[in-house]
Amino acid sequence: MSISVVPPSIGSVSETSEPVRYAAMMLRSLNCTRIVLLTNNPAKLDGLIKAGIEIAARVPLEAPINSHNRRYLTTKAVRSGHKFVTLKASASEKS
Repeated sequence: MSISVVPPSIGSVSETSEPVRYAAMMLRSLNCTRIVLLTNNPAKLDGLIKAGIEIAARVPLEAPINSHNRRYLTTKAVRSGHKFVTLKASASEKS
């Protein structure tokens, strides 16, 4: 079985949509249409659903929040909508 991959057009799509499209193509080539997705990124979840992959569950990837990664993870949450349970818990502890 062969897979035809078209290179992404520069500047025409978001940074997440092309890799997600390729992931969906690979999953379909393996006859895998239902998955448990390990991600904090809602764009990956939405992209795979739009590509016809059923998401049985989403498992968040969590790491301890500390002074070295708090700003980075907060930026990911604010700019990209990433879902971090520990970031929410950490913010509520400060209030």
